[in-house]
Amino acid sequence: ILFVPSNEVTDSDVRDYYEDHRAQILEPTKVRTRQILFKLAEDASETDVLDVTGRAVKVLELAKAGKDFAALAKKYSDAPDAEDGGDMGYNKEGDMIPEAEAVAFKLTLGQISDTFVRSEFGLHILKLEDRVPASIRPLTTELIDELRASAVTDTHSELARQRAQRVLETLHDF
Repeated sequence: ILFVPSNEVTDSDVRDYYEDHRAQILEPTKVRTRQILFKLAEDASETDVLDVTGRAVKVLELAKAGKDFAALAKKYSDAPDAEDGGDMGYNKEGDMIPEAEAVAFKLTLGQISDTFVRSEFGLHILKLEDRVPASIRPLTTELIDELRASAVTDTHSELARQRAQRVLETLHDF
């Protein structure tokens, strides 16, 4: 049952909702990372592990020596993003595979991972390209429109709770 039509939730109500729910409107920290992936099955033979690790060590040394990381990714990476220089785009926590995320969010700007990140896909070399710190989204017209539905839902929930409480009180009086 709808108690309040959505057009009865004013912009002022939405602004109040925004102020009361700022933590939920937080834009999380995001990192832009590049990777060079060397595919290696989790059950790879010892020979394959040595071969892939040897290639990865050579590329890591080139990257640490200042060679262009994107060019190295294009040349050596087995990842789908290799043609884009290993650019994984901007990711917030929870977007990346856990093994890569654990390293990526600890890197400093421009830093290349000191060791390989081992995942189900193989060995990754990571480089942090950019970090966007967490922030509160500004209250724009677009955000007001997005929040209006949440404010309406919260208003309906509160009215339903109040109505249910009155019904319980009435039943209790019997």
